[in-house]
Amino acid sequence: MSGTYKNGSPNTAYLQATEDKILYIRLKPTCPILAKHQLSEEKGLVISDPLHRSKNESKRSLLIHQIVDASSNKSGIQWFIDALAEKYPRHLMDQLKVIQKTIRNHPNSMEVALRVKWKSFN
Repeated sequence: MSGTYKNGSPNTAYLQATEDKILYIRLKPTCPILAKHQLSEEKGLVISDPLHRSKNESKRSLLIHQIVDASSNKSGIQWFIDALAEKYPRHLMDQLKVIQKTIRNHPNSMEVALRVKWKSFN
């Protein structure tokens, strides 16, 4: 069995379900396994690997650490990241990547914006 995992993308995911109720996901039938999940016979359960979340959380922590280190206004940038995390928790990684790119490409603009915003809240 195979299926696309992104509309309009040439990528195909190959699924293999075994008799012992294990689902394997690969990019090609002979490629290494990308994911392995135990199938449930219960309806409505989301099948996920808890390690996927912990990997994302560690990537997020690393990105936050890099952004805070790159900023001269550490308390201001931390406040901004915390506000984004509260308002947009599902899109925080995207927001952090934009911040990182902005700091890299326009470091002075980012610092000025943070200083102005930070002062208005303190």
